[in-house]
Amino acid sequence: MLYDGETPLYPLTPKKLTTLASDGYIDFPDITEKEIKDRSKGDVLSKSLVILQTGWFIVQCVARAVEHLPVTELELVTVAFATLNFVTYVFWWNKPLNVQQPLRVLLKKPIVGQTGQRKSVEDSGITEWVGLILSVVIGEQDDYVDLTTEKRVPTFYSGDLKKRQRLHASLGAAVIAMIFGAIHCIAWSFPFPTLAEKILWRVSSIVIIGVPFLFLASFGLHGFLSCFDIDIPDAIVVVVLSVTTILFLLLYVAARLVLLVQAFTTLRSLPSEAFQTVHWTTFIPHF
Repeated sequence: MLYDGETPLYPLTPKKLTTLASDGYIDFPDITEKEIKDRSKGDVLSKSLVILQTGWFIVQCVARAVEHLPVTELELVTVAFATLNFVTYVFWWNKPLNVQQPLRVLLKKPIVGQTGQRKSVEDSGITEWVGLILSVVIGEQDDYVDLTTEKRVPTFYSGDLKKRQRLHASLGAAVIAMIFGAIHCIAWSFPFPTLAEKILWRVSSIVIIGVPFLFLASFGLHGFLSCFDIDIPDAIVVVVLSVTTILFLLLYVAARLVLLVQAFTTLRSLPSEAFQTVHWTTFIPHF
């Protein structure tokens, strides 16, 4: 955190820290890795316990399938969210949490000509809410964050990423989203109270797999056309991306809501085997 005397100004990114130090506004701080990790309130033990709990739930569901015991739709939805939780903890393993006391970097002299880095929605020529939705979907929401106006780093702030890093992040997020949807497809042949509910579950599962795939395909097509120097006006690109983004998001949200509601409504008609527990002794090798 940049300080002017005892007054906190704003958080510093690595790039901003280097720039201020090279321009002589601050002395580059001597911060050790241990000091950074000391800011983390989520230690290895607590994170390991969460991952262990998540893994144990998934193992239980797999064991039920091995013993030919039914797995409810609610348990399957929980497995999907548990998978997301597991991935989040893997990527956030070294991420500091709940930092209350920042490391101080003292300002030596007033900064001249300082400007913010917030991207203006009006500059893009689209309405604010469409621009924000589109930016979140394509991973550019941080362009609308100006840390010089903040007193803390936003929770999901990823910093000044390069295009290749954003591409990798978008690809990873899309793949994880498709895996999340694919887990719901495990219930493809599950018994449902009615045929209509089974069809609705199948369609919704396909939707939450297809929407991330279509996003990847649309941006891949845009990149493919760019390789052949096909000049598409920016206005057309923005309009097409905005319309498809809104339609895809509405469809995705509707499908997610349907799956979540059905996970609870299907509990009204469960087979008796659903209440049986796993016999773990059958998995122990014996003679």
